[in-house]
Amino acid sequence: MREGTRIVDHPGYFRITGDRAIFYSSQRKIRYMVLENLNLERITTAIVDQPRQRKWKVTGTLTEYKGSNYLLVEKAVLESWGETVTNSP
Repeated sequence: MREGTRIVDHPGYFRITGDRAIFYSSQRKIRYMVLENLNLERITTAIVDQPRQRKWKVTGTLTEYKGSNYLLVEKAVLESWGETVTNSP
């Protein structure tokens, strides 16, 4: 994926590996390391509270560094509960 590519309501799930979060896409069978921001903090809190794997719909922007893609999450909706995790106005 190219720098600046937007993903909108993209289905997938998050996993915490060490001190990094990774978003696994259900559509494209690829993964993105997630950049730290307030949205990720809220997502990890939701994961810790309910550790079983859950489906999310994510909106954000992809960045690229040394051939790897990273995801800056702008909005994440926990599908099973319909909760929105966002810091957008």
